[in-house]
Amino acid sequence: VVSQATAVAVGVTADGERHVLGVDAGASEDGACWTALLRSLVRRGLRGVRLLVSDAHEGLKLAGGKVLERSELAEVPRALHAKPAGAGAARRP
Repeated sequence: VVSQATAVAVGVTADGERHVLGVDAGASEDGACWTALLRSLVRRGLRGVRLLVSDAHEGLKLAGGKVLERSELAEVPRALHAKPAGAGAARRP
């Protein structure tokens, strides 16, 4: 078993529909992994990215700055990462 990181790009339409745009696996979620994924999306026709949302991940921030022109980076506040009380607890039937 080898530990791998998975980078997933999800697009959201103006109507709020979500679509998986691409998935890539690498040794880590570093800038190289994110750069490869974003470049592959651009080669496939990705244009007009207005907002790139990140959990302050340095690799994604670096890649976004290199690959995506004129996109704004928004960082998700740490408070949104907290699990609600009881999350992950097993439910009984």
